[in-house]
Amino acid sequence: MAEPWNPPPTPTVTSIRLTIWPNHTDTQCDDRPDTNGAAVEPEFISIPEWARRIGISNESAYKAARLGQIPGCFNIGRLYRVNWPVFVEATSSMRSGDGIA
Repeated sequence: MAEPWNPPPTPTVTSIRLTIWPNHTDTQCDDRPDTNGAAVEPEFISIPEWARRIGISNESAYKAARLGQIPGCFNIGRLYRVNWPVFVEATSSMRSGDGIA
């Protein structure tokens, strides 16, 4: 008599390699600020560093990040980062009157 058929084991993932932003200097992505053709490398900074640069408390900065009020901010799980050139471009256009209506 033949042995009963057993399905093969389910493959498992042991490691994942994630590239958040490739280091290309010859191309410019659509969400980067326009710098008249010059490539701008993203500068991802932490929320405490962002808070220090604009002069607010870490608590207020994390609250703004959670509420989606920081242009160029994104999160991966509980980790928040701000793309500084995108933030600067977005806030400079808001100050000049081209931003939010």
